[in-house]
Amino acid sequence: MVITAGALYVALIWHHHQPLYPKRKGENVYTQPWVRMHATRHYLRIAGASRRHPGIKVTINLTPTLLSQLEDLASGATDRAYVLSSIDSRILTAAQKREIHATFFSAPPEAKKPLPGYRLLEYKPVADYAAQDWRDLQVYFNLSWLAPDVQREPAMAALMRKGGKFRENDKLAVLRRHMELVREVIPAHARLARDGHVELTTSPYSHPILPLLGPAERAAQVSMAIETYRKHFGRTPAGMWPAEGAASQAEMPLFLGAGVTWLGSDERLLEKTTGRPLRRAGVLVQPDLLTGIWKTREGPAILFGDRYLSDRISKSYPSWDPASAAKDLVARLTSIAAGPRHAGPRLVGIVVDGATALDKYPAAGDAFLAALYSRLASDKRVEAATPAEVLARAKPMSLPGPLQGGSRVDGDLSTWQGEPEEEAAWSLLARARTAVAEYEAARGRTRHLAAAQAALRAAEGSDWFYWFGKDRESGHDGLFDEAFRHHVQAAYRAIGREIPEEALKPVAAWNHASGTPSISPVVDGKGGAAWAAAREARRMDGQAGILTKIQAGHDARNLYLAADFGLSGKKPAVVALGLASRPGGVVRKGLPFRLHESIELQPGASASLRSVGGPPSPRQVSVAWARSRVEIAVPWVLLGVRGGEDLAIAFLELGAVPFPDLPVHVRVPPQPDRAVVSLDAPRPSVKRFAVEDFGSEWAFVWSLESVPSSLERLEAYLAINPASPDPGGYPLLAGRPGRVAYPWQAAVVADG
Repeated sequence: MVITAGALYVALIWHHHQPLYPKRKGENVYTQPWVRMHATRHYLRIAGASRRHPGIKVTINLTPTLLSQLEDLASGATDRAYVLSSIDSRILTAAQKREIHATFFSAPPEAKKPLPGYRLLEYKPVADYAAQDWRDLQVYFNLSWLAPDVQREPAMAALMRKGGKFRENDKLAVLRRHMELVREVIPAHARLARDGHVELTTSPYSHPILPLLGPAERAAQVSMAIETYRKHFGRTPAGMWPAEGAASQAEMPLFLGAGVTWLGSDERLLEKTTGRPLRRAGVLVQPDLLTGIWKTREGPAILFGDRYLSDRISKSYPSWDPASAAKDLVARLTSIAAGPRHAGPRLVGIVVDGATALDKYPAAGDAFLAALYSRLASDKRVEAATPAEVLARAKPMSLPGPLQGGSRVDGDLSTWQGEPEEEAAWSLLARARTAVAEYEAARGRTRHLAAAQAALRAAEGSDWFYWFGKDRESGHDGLFDEAFRHHVQAAYRAIGREIPEEALKPVAAWNHASGTPSISPVVDGKGGAAWAAAREARRMDGQAGILTKIQAGHDARNLYLAADFGLSGKKPAVVALGLASRPGGVVRKGLPFRLHESIELQPGASASLRSVGGPPSPRQVSVAWARSRVEIAVPWVLLGVRGGEDLAIAFLELGAVPFPDLPVHVRVPPQPDRAVVSLDAPRPSVKRFAVEDFGSEWAFVWSLESVPSSLERLEAYLAINPASPDPGGYPLLAGRPGRVAYPWQAAVVADG
């Protein structure tokens, strides 16, 4: 490849990572299926996409823990979901069915769309499941995680069309195809790299936040990463992506000494290091800085990724038409190409979490990738290249000072430290390190020491700390907590030391439920078998508190909630409800979502649903108190929700922060069409106007292209049994210009 001075090159870096999941005790079975699932849906497809477009080269980052698990699965290991999928649905135990129902709807919404039977099962009451339904769920889960091109293969396409009523042989065929794909991932990437289609890079071993580790731990993480990469690809990687782009000057000599020639990071570190803002009001004003190829003192070259373009691929473009999205991205790149330039070649880095981002696209982003690569291949102003080939022919510029530490997440390291849960986890890890160091001093280097150190490296992974604390919520925080402590416990076991009590208890105080099953309980405050299938958020640390358990479930008509109070007995509380898709809402301290609706609970009293931040409109809900428990039924019609929306729920003491400290999430089941009137684009700035019937209330809905200011005023005029239109028209509300054709009796006004 000829590198031209002044030309603009774009490095698309697809980052693939999975943390080191623990295995079930005494089994060669991983607790989580996500290495397998992302392998079958994404890894091969993303790697192969550039091969179909001559001239397009991309970079793929494969973390060592991902590579190790892929190798293990290819060699005979499996995961719990695979084991559960393999069992004949006619002999599933009640416990296995509960496990399947809790796990097997965990597929991206876009992956479920081609499988309507899958979505119907999700809302079918679990009590009504027959053996055929369980088998269908086993098949749908695994079928949904196949790449679209694999789903089009004759055998899989037949199952996609079948729409249920699967046989055991159908299921086994899907599982066989899964394992064939898993075994192909590493060899396929090696071939593509050898043929020059992709550059392969890696990350420190367990994807840790390196600046938060000590010198010995940093060195071990980088050394293990290089060793793992060499094992699979036969050479030292030219490039490395530190987890979350987190880096500081202290690690630079370490990377250089390991043979790494370039690092990826984030534009915010460049801003901090140069002291010059790259953007003003979101607009790139220093393209010459961002596209520069930089070098630190005593360190490798650094590619500072364009955060804005990465976010457009991850967050904006999934809802766009693929061709329009590709056109927009390339237009932004050519705009940079036309801007200020320096003497050498210019390089724009776009780092994308591959599977996470493309899960949001229809058909896993295939159409977007094809459109993007086609447009890049035909545009002479921008060229897709790998960092290694550009850097091999370019002289990096020196940064003005030491690299200032930070990451691509908020520009700093606060996501992984500072909160009580995070600090408790770091303390737990430090104590384990001390125990292992004492063992080494007394016994020397043994195989037991090596096993303990490997467990410590796994526990240093960023994923565990990312989900500790209140700033992030996965819906599965308890699983990450358990995985972190599994690795800490393994370090103690390896050296024969007693595991401290702190490592046996959850770091987090709460185990948060995710998703909701179908239940239809009688709301009487007594609990019982009808609530048994409900998802639970239960206090895990054994401490007496105001609340000990939350339960959530639904049927087609109602949302059901229950809360058990602790030894203190029944207390006044508020149920906080928020809809991510609904505009407006109120920010309340301690709530990680905008509050839209609330239910005030007084022991023994009735309760009403109230809109927050708008006109008061109390709507009666069913509530029952008994001893230290409250149960609530909220009709979906009162919430005005749409099927598929995400509803966040938290319980609060009056005037206090929520408990649990993070919400339970509910996926709203399909809702009937309530539109009385629905008009598309009735005005240039209005995308849709609708009137919807909610029984005792009507909702007037305006969907706007944008809201230019807070002074907007929306009006709807209602004519009851109107006569013929009057050519002269009828005046609007007092002081409003214009006229309407019919005599109106009521007006609905929404002021900004």
